[in-house]
Amino acid sequence: ILFLCLLMYIFVANPLLTIILCCLVGSGIKCDGCQRDSDEWKIIGAVVSFLASAFIGAISYVVFDFVKRMVLGCVDAIFMCYAFETMEGQSQADRFSELYAVIKEVKVVSGVPATTAVPTAHVAPVAAAQTMQVECPEGVSAGQTLSVQAPSGAMMQVTVPEGVQQGGMFAVQIPA
Repeated sequence: ILFLCLLMYIFVANPLLTIILCCLVGSGIKCDGCQRDSDEWKIIGAVVSFLASAFIGAISYVVFDFVKRMVLGCVDAIFMCYAFETMEGQSQADRFSELYAVIKEVKVVSGVPATTAVPTAHVAPVAAAQTMQVECPEGVSAGQTLSVQAPSGAMMQVTVPEGVQQGGMFAVQIPA
């Protein structure tokens, strides 16, 4: 059974080959004069059943792969539009208010999984090697965690101290 499952996976993962193979093999199967209870009838029935399931699996793979590509393309376009509008200081809040609210809620920093994503911040290095100044980004308040990049390039998590407003600067100690 494991062999048949592996074989089915290979067939379904290569849909064009599977469709061609099913058509060629299926057109060559003939059962002229077979008895219903004969071994030949059972073998042909098993082969036809396998070919039919492989054919349907291959067609399903093609359809779902197309849908997957369409959805990913649409999501990419939505995020690109949001990024360009944010960069230009424009907003389509009237058309996409609910969608943009969700996007603003979670800002993913490169390399940080979406489940633990935190807002990013602008960092200005300070003359002292042990601290740096961090600007509190829009939408972040005291007590929230930010992901910032140290002058060395390493990402670190910092908490916005009490009393710091949006756009305000605060000092952060750089780990040694």
